[in-house]
Amino acid sequence: MKRKKIAVALTVLSSVVLFSSFVSADVFSKKRLEGKYSAWYDSSVSSYGYTGSVDAGRQSWNGISSKVNIGKTTVKTGNSTDEVYVGTTTDAETLGQAMPYMISWPANIIAPPDLFNWDYSVISLYHNTISAGKMNTSDLRKSIVSHEFGHALGLAHTTGSNASKSIMKPKSNSQETIFGPQTYDKAELKSKWGN
Repeated sequence: MKRKKIAVALTVLSSVVLFSSFVSADVFSKKRLEGKYSAWYDSSVSSYGYTGSVDAGRQSWNGISSKVNIGKTTVKTGNSTDEVYVGTTTDAETLGQAMPYMISWPANIIAPPDLFNWDYSVISLYHNTISAGKMNTSDLRKSIVSHEFGHALGLAHTTGSNASKSIMKPKSNSQETIFGPQTYDKAELKSKWGN
């Protein structure tokens, strides 16, 4: 029972630190352990009609750094496979999120990206807020997916004057014209992973 309470307390603390760090820099202090990995799509991705957008957003980070390549797998195996889900949320401001996890026992734990490297991310896309924000087109959904995979690769929200020309800016809307990594994002990815 004591272990369970400690695990819950660590998870809550990790969540607080994680969300406070999302706006602190353009790259997180830490990153996932592997830059070449696969993503697994839950059946919700196809049932909501997001497969094409998730494919495009995932692939948008490939070919920038020789150390980064996100493939796709139909079998969720190993501990380095990102997971992608589509569903709904009660938070009207959230279009999606990428939550990094470290493999642990008895349960995997959230890894605050400025404190710990992580093994995989769970990417959640929220159809109800995407639709309500009039962002339910393939290009706009690709933009959201690209943004979340950017977090999974270790990029934080872009701040300052670079935000307007970055897929990693903190907010997006139906007037968005950036659908994938831009010059600044590519440079940030290379600074994180190398050429």
